[in-house]
Amino acid sequence: MEAYIIGNGTSRKGFDLAQIKGVTFGCNALFRVFEPDYLVAIDDGIIEEINDWGMREPASKTQVIFPPDDERWEPAECNPNRPRSNAGINAMLEAIKLGHDKLMCLGFDFLIDGPESISNMFDGTPNYTMETRASIHDGANRTAYLEWVANKNPTIDFIFVFNPGVRFRQLDTPNIRGMFYDDFKRVYC
Repeated sequence: MEAYIIGNGTSRKGFDLAQIKGVTFGCNALFRVFEPDYLVAIDDGIIEEINDWGMREPASKTQVIFPPDDERWEPAECNPNRPRSNAGINAMLEAIKLGHDKLMCLGFDFLIDGPESISNMFDGTPNYTMETRASIHDGANRTAYLEWVANKNPTIDFIFVFNPGVRFRQLDTPNIRGMFYDDFKRVYC
């Protein structure tokens, strides 16, 4: 059963999310531009904004998920320092909990090998200031966490969608693969 996990990296710029036919899990401020079926957030500032939005939009179809505090940090088994998780991987974990076994992931730029890996569609807006912006170092950590999650879930297919010509970080996980937006649109939209 497929689920579409929508991150906020600029690699998804220009893609019309309304084309997606299936269950969507969005991250953080995605609700500002698109209402996913599920919205996942783990940081206090964006959680407050989502709560304010929810009060103004009682007719929203979106189910909001704020994982428990312990799930907002990487497990010690993965990283003994327990750094902060990220909403994208938390959204993947929520989809897995609900029985989805094929995760189509858009806007996960931390997998890109280059400066665009820290891009975000909402840079410079409330709750997306320089203090909360990801760094190149964060991308390597997020990639390692993603590999750990994929290895812990070997029956789940993780498919990441990007534009042609993108260089990816090296991954050594058989259930993670990539595809280009043109192929994604032809097969899944």
